[in-house]
Amino acid sequence: MDTDKIYQREMARRKSLWELARYKPGDRLASGVLDVLDAIDVQESDNALPGKAISIDQVASSIPEESLPSGVWIVREAEIPQPWLERFRCASVGSTRLAEGPYATDWEKFLRKWKAEMLHLEEHRSVRAKRG
Repeated sequence: MDTDKIYQREMARRKSLWELARYKPGDRLASGVLDVLDAIDVQESDNALPGKAISIDQVASSIPEESLPSGVWIVREAEIPQPWLERFRCASVGSTRLAEGPYATDWEKFLRKWKAEMLHLEEHRSVRAKRG
């Protein structure tokens, strides 16, 4: 799968996760957003990438942070496997960065936020499943 398609899919996921954040689990207004996220999951499984099998904890522990001579810590985008790289890019639109790479603090924030978003999504899905 080419990078543009991954980016488009991950941007659609990102926008849906931002919208889902507006709703408490069980809010019926979230139904359409959950349908979009379900469709994205199906699309992702149909176009599986090697990086998909890597969990958030595995990707977090496998990406080295690098200190520049200025004392600023960065991560190198070349070290981040797909689809995680596109997920990070989509979540970081508008963030400042250095030419050498994004700030390590932005990477760490993305990882924390991703976990929280996936927990929120699972809470929505759990309530939906209980309703039938």
